[in-house]
Amino acid sequence: MSLLVGTIGGMFALDNPTRPLIADATINHIARDAAGWWAVDHEARIHHDGRTVASVPNGVTLNCVLPVDETIWVGASSARLYRVDGGDLIEDQGFAGRRGGPIGTPLGVGPRM
Repeated sequence: MSLLVGTIGGMFALDNPTRPLIADATINHIARDAAGWWAVDHEARIHHDGRTVASVPNGVTLNCVLPVDETIWVGASSARLYRVDGGDLIEDQGFAGRRGGPIGTPLGVGPRM
């Protein structure tokens, strides 16, 4: 298992830095799970093992990705939380109702903002 590095020019494995795993994209976040790795980029795309599996509407910035046993969670701008369902992103409506107010992290872990 190689260290994965996200840059403004793409995503690379440290053991082969000349071959991008994701090319020509600013990588915002990378996460691993038992099945491989996930990444979100500045163009609002979600990648799994190098394939683009979903994207969100214009104007949404994807900030982080968290694979868990049941699903893949994706945190976005304006306090949005999505889950990956096949090739679609489904916005979590309970979390959407919290926009504009003080919130914690999507899974309730970490400091309050």
